[in-house]
Amino acid sequence: MDSKITVVIPTRNELAENLIKATYSQHPRIQYYLHFDETDEEYKRKADWVKARLAHRSNIHIAVERCGLIEAQNKGVEFAGDGYFMYQHGHDFIGGGIFSLATFLDSDNAAYAYGTLQYTGLLQQKTYPTQYDGEELYKWDFPRNAVLYRASIVRNVGGYRRIHNNWAISTNEEHVLNLDLHEAGYKGCAVSTESPALYFGVHRGGLTETMANNVEFLNQKFREAFPKYTGILINPSVFD
Repeated sequence: MDSKITVVIPTRNELAENLIKATYSQHPRIQYYLHFDETDEEYKRKADWVKARLAHRSNIHIAVERCGLIEAQNKGVEFAGDGYFMYQHGHDFIGGGIFSLATFLDSDNAAYAYGTLQYTGLLQQKTYPTQYDGEELYKWDFPRNAVLYRASIVRNVGGYRRIHNNWAISTNEEHVLNLDLHEAGYKGCAVSTESPALYFGVHRGGLTETMANNVEFLNQKFREAFPKYTGILINPSVFD
């Protein structure tokens, strides 16, 4: 039996309409873990509005709990059980390439597979996966965001984690996870998918711009957490 693909979507302050679009797929292999990381009553009402419109969908699990992004991600990994998962933002959405990644993992023991990524918003280019060779992960986030992981292996390394305590600045916790997996001896494989595996939005005022505005701080934190790290997290010129 094919393993389930869980799409993990932690959300705080995301437009409700975007969340409806983000959970569009009703493919029998896809299930969504939609986590509203909220306490304010206004946002709880938003969660209720989304629930009412998705109540007929058996492939959507909705949680409402203020616990922070990292914990919400890890709750999604737990929900994925022994299957696969992909993490996305509330304004992103998966593409058909995700099934090519799952088919690859069905027949290979890699910890994760990463595929073609289509940027939307400020960026419009499509990026194709390049196979990293060991230490190259310390220079660049080769898998980027179109990544399908084995949930059990991610739990083996402790899941997602932050490498700094400044909660106003995003971390790029996906790359932290990829480096943790690498240092634990796990490998990911590039799979050039004909269709994008993920449509990834880059917008003004979003997490990516926050990282770009604080790139020197983040690079230093990566160097502290991973002494071999010599890369640059993001090029700030994207937002010039």
